[in-house]
Order: sequence, then C-alpha cells, then structure tokens
Amino acid sequence: MMSIFKRFSDVVRANINALIDKAEDPEKMANQIIMDLEKLQREATQGVAATIAEEKRLKRLVEQNRAEMEKWEARAIDCLKRGDEALAREALAQKQRFEADFANYCRQHEAQVEQVNALKENLRQLNEKIEEAKRRRDAIIARSKAARTQSAISQAMSETTTGDLLGKLDKMEEKVQQKEAMAEAYAELSLGDDIERRFREAEKQKSVDEELAALKEKLNQE
Repeated sequence: MMSIFKRFSDVVRANINALIDKAEDPEKMANQIIMDLEKLQREATQGVAATIAEEKRLKRLVEQNRAEMEKWEARAIDCLKRGDEALAREALAQKQRFEADFANYCRQHEAQVEQVNALKENLRQLNEKIEEAKRRRDAIIARSKAARTQSAISQAMSETTTGDLLGKLDKMEEKVQQKEAMAEAYAELSLGDDIERRFREAEKQKSVDEELAALKEKLNQE
C-alpha cells in the first residue's frame, strides 16, 4: 500500500514544466501526467478501502470474543449457583480461551486502526496534490494555447503574402476612389449641361417675346 504513495510522490516531485517543454504536444503530455496520477489515486483508494475493511473485520472479532467471554463467565456463575463447581471450571476454561483470542484481536485491531488513520491522511494529502497538479495542468494548457495562437499571429504577420494581400487591398481602394471621382465628375458635367440648356431656353424665349411684341406694335399702328 505504501508503495502506491511512494510512486505518487515520485510523479508529483517530477518537474512537470520541464517535461512539458520537452514534449511536442504539451497539452497531451500534461493530460497524460494527470491520467497517471489519477490511476495511482484509484489504486490508493482501493488500498485504503481494503485496510478499512480489515479494521472492521478485526473489530467484529473483538466484539465476538468479548461476547463469548461474557457468555462463559455467566455460565460459570450459573454453575456455581447450582453447586456444580466442575462444570463451572469447564466454563471458565472456555472463557480463558476466548480471552486469549480477545487480547490477540484487540492488539491487531489497535494496530489496524493506527494504519487506517495514517493511510486516510496520506490519501487526503494525495487528493490535494492531485487537485494542485490539475490546476497546474490547466495553467500549462492555457499557456500552450496562448503561445500557439501568438505564434500563428506572428507568423501570419511576418509572411510576405500578408504584405501582398494588403498591397492588393490598397490597389482596390485606389480603383474605388477613382470610380467615385469619375462619378462626381459626371455629375458635375451633367449639372453644367443642364444650366447651359436652361440659359439657352431662356434666351430663346426672350427672342420670341421680343418678336411677338414687335408684331403687336405693328398691328396697333395699322
């Protein structure tokens, strides 16, 4: 059982960051480390559970032998009350056999209780360290993703194709600006033609009005 905690301690003491730096896939490496630790955690939990089960078994044996001791002592008392000393002796002999087993199981149970308490504390510390390892794993993965994103952005910004694309956008913008200027020029020309046409019509109308007035004056004179 203690070898499990030793193996766990060896993994936890390892420099996870150093292992990650050497790995081609830091996220995969970090997850693998957590999987290894969780496997040890399951083994440790099973071991502690088995130790607790043994403690409970010993406790039952202690209680059973105590009950047998009390039973044979009560029988011995009953025999003495009836005046049957010989049978009382046999009852006490039975009690003494159970007393020996009782003392033996008591010692085993006490030792088992101490071991259970120690293993429970080790398991608690193990669980805390695994949670710490998970937090470190999450931080490493986050850093790895950020570094990968930054690398991709830097690479994209440094590639010549990026400059070419921006240059093409500049040319397209120049063409759009040229078309906008041409549209404004046509609009200006169209406005000028309209004014010229209106002035010609006004002059033409003036000429007609003058000629009409002359005819009216001529008619009046006749």
